Amino acid sequence: MSRGKYLRNNNIKWREEKNGALFLDSENDTICKLNSTATLIWKLCDGKHGISNICKIIEKTFKETHTANVTEDVKECINSFINRRWLIIIEK
Repeated sequence: MSRGKYLRNNNIKWREEKNGALFLDSENDTICKLNSTATLIWKLCDGKHGISNICKIIEKTFKETHTANVTEDVKECINSFINRRWLIIIEK
């Protein structure tokens, strides 16, 4: 995984919901629902945050999370976004 920062693809249509967000993936003709953690990760992919920053914010926001799992979970989520072409990687 890149040590860069991540930027949302502006062509992705999404809307925030009560407990997460809904995404229209027009390329695959699917609708995806994200939970609140994945939605926060998505919102933090604004070109200003890297993995370590995102993990710290997730830990502070969701205090019940286990720190040992946060980094792997964030990486997995971001990789999923990248594989769907929802994110652009900005290298350092």
